[in-house]
Amino acid sequence: MATFSEKVLKARQGMRWLPTVLTAAILLIGGAVAPCATITVDTLSDASVLGQCSLRDAIDAANSDTAVHGCAAGHGSDTIVFAKRLTGTITLAAPLPDIQSNLAINGPSGGGITISGNSLVGIMTIDANVEPRGITVELNNLTFIQAKSEALGAVLNFGALTVTDSTFMDNEASNGGAIVSLGTLTVMKSTFVGNKSLNGGAIAVRRRTRFEPASTIINSTFVGNDASQGGAISNLGATLALINNTFSLNTAVQGGVLFNISMGIVISKGSIFAGSTADDGNCFGEITDAGYNISDDATCLFSNTGSHNNTDPLLDPNGLARNGGPTETIALQSASPALDAIPVADCTDLASPSNAITTDQRGALRPDPGEASCDIGAYEFQPFAGKANCHGKSVAALVQQYGNLKSAASAYGFPSVKELQAAIETSCGG
Repeated sequence: MATFSEKVLKARQGMRWLPTVLTAAILLIGGAVAPCATITVDTLSDASVLGQCSLRDAIDAANSDTAVHGCAAGHGSDTIVFAKRLTGTITLAAPLPDIQSNLAINGPSGGGITISGNSLVGIMTIDANVEPRGITVELNNLTFIQAKSEALGAVLNFGALTVTDSTFMDNEASNGGAIVSLGTLTVMKSTFVGNKSLNGGAIAVRRRTRFEPASTIINSTFVGNDASQGGAISNLGATLALINNTFSLNTAVQGGVLFNISMGIVISKGSIFAGSTADDGNCFGEITDAGYNISDDATCLFSNTGSHNNTDPLLDPNGLARNGGPTETIALQSASPALDAIPVADCTDLASPSNAITTDQRGALRPDPGEASCDIGAYEFQPFAGKANCHGKSVAALVQQYGNLKSAASAYGFPSVKELQAAIETSCGG
């Protein structure tokens, strides 16, 4: 059996498979946290108030497995949710307590809860004070803004962190303005905009030990992030997979999109690198091309199947917009070379065996109904969008392809026809 090093070498030589070490880290959905108790936050106040449950107290209750003020006691792997109709911004006076037990923090579906560092403090640490480290945390449907700290931006992770359907905006730190990860990181369907640091404007990934599992960023958008090294991402010695992401208008001295050094391994598939402002272009350091990438300069050295250098991806000139789904995305123009560029058989992640990618960042169907190819980047272009009866045409195409909507839902991996219908609405801009 080939060693991991041999597999990486073969991947770098252009072979169409990836090491099995990525399997555990590269997932299309969360779900690693099995909730044992649900703790409901019912106030936007950062202060502790008897009879109310603040986010700060909810984390303390989860850590200690005891009731704290108005928060129910945690019990093992817990879930923090927010009371119905509670939306708005939680403005922190100090960083939140270090998360020290398995936990999911779920904002309302579609967003509505923002956590702000008020341009004065960092926001959150995970597993920073626990040995041995290894807790699992999920952050879903949340917005993190204006974190500012020398050591801590929005999130400092030492555990196994999964971020889904979330936005990180205008955060700042010395490393990783939005996220610094020294553990395992999985980011899905999220947007990073206007974050700033010295290393990794949005995300800095570092290997804590030689056995650190791979990290993954999938179906996500990075716009206008800034750093000295790695305008969007800095990878220092870790293994990182980039799948169907869109990078646009990020800025750095070295590596407008990516800065990769210290024996780091970065593998990219189906992603767009464009519009960087940097002395050396989009990429600094070696990047393994797993196919179907587009760079608007030659610095990433893409050479595998379906990849292009010096190619304008023709992103929507309007930039970030509400194109459906819980986070902002950048659409593709109708003449973009990213359209229908990935055969459906290759519209997969980098796990072994691979998993099909059946939605884009918004939750819209990937590929489009009735089509046999997926788009490059985080956004899947819907040719019916803007035309009359997009929903009806999409349903008709799926019924023609699969026989009925129930079979189509199963083929795309949706648990019900209702959820498939919701994805169709998103595809149509609903």
